[in-house]
Amino acid sequence: EANRIQVVLQVKGPGSVWFDCVSLIPIKDEAQRSPGGGEPKKKESKLPEVLAPFVGSEKAVQIMPDRTFRLGEKPFFPIKIWGCHPNTEEALALAHDYGFNVVTHTHIDSLGVIGTRLLLDKAEKHGLKVFLTARVEFNDRQVAELLPGKLQRLAEVIKEVKDHPALFAYNLSDEPAWGGYNLAAIGEGANMIRSLDPNHPIYITHAPRNTIDELRRYNQYVDMAGSDIYPVWKEGVDHHSDLPNKSLSVVGDETVKNLEAVDNRKPVMQTLQAFSWSDGSNPGDRKGDPFPTHEQLRFMGYESIVCGATGVAYFQDSRYPDLRPELK
Repeated sequence: EANRIQVVLQVKGPGSVWFDCVSLIPIKDEAQRSPGGGEPKKKESKLPEVLAPFVGSEKAVQIMPDRTFRLGEKPFFPIKIWGCHPNTEEALALAHDYGFNVVTHTHIDSLGVIGTRLLLDKAEKHGLKVFLTARVEFNDRQVAELLPGKLQRLAEVIKEVKDHPALFAYNLSDEPAWGGYNLAAIGEGANMIRSLDPNHPIYITHAPRNTIDELRRYNQYVDMAGSDIYPVWKEGVDHHSDLPNKSLSVVGDETVKNLEAVDNRKPVMQTLQAFSWSDGSNPGDRKGDPFPTHEQLRFMGYESIVCGATGVAYFQDSRYPDLRPELK
């Protein structure tokens, strides 16, 4: 019937979807004209009232109930270049030209306040957001001696840059479950960052290993997670992991696994392969292992999204002086 709307909810597992209410909001389609007639006034872009409680100040990166991001009132899908450090104006301009909207850099406690602010300023100039690297990675024996100093150095930088408009998120740790990093230190680092800056999410990258329960132990402290999965290697050689699926579709398997490890409640941002396993820093060092083709890079990105990722990153490490053309 004309006045009936059917809503179908499909539950894909315990806790994966739930609704307290569904609100229908009428949208007026007629043009709003100026008082004296003439051309219609430009409509203001406003969020439906039902979404308004989830969106705060323009300084905050908001995570919506569907695990997507908003910057102010605008949706944002992060596409990050990782590992290839953008420390020049030319590199940042190229990253933007290639279609990336997020970049990252080395540890902020190494950059210091001035270096971190300079990176954020340059990124803003080129229309890019920044993942700040605030690694808290210690084994059990190191925590007592090294953690306090690490947190102090991080805090000095975060206090000074937390309101910068180019800041997107903090990367807290790389493969902590696989590396066996001290869990309490991860939690303490996350709590420190959140106490200083509640407006930007905290992220962890996992190896394509470990059980879902092992990943959950670390994910409890962060706002978003994901894995790095690099399946392109020389034929007949498995460089990356012991996963049974040796095809490109392992990217989708890992996306689903990492969603389960956040109970389908937090964003998952997958890090995808943009390097060749045996390439050295010079063209003459290349040993024949393939760099992913443009088609493979595109497939991995879209499969991650189809399987539930709400952000993607491509890892092309610093052995390459420039972004590879396959990434554009």
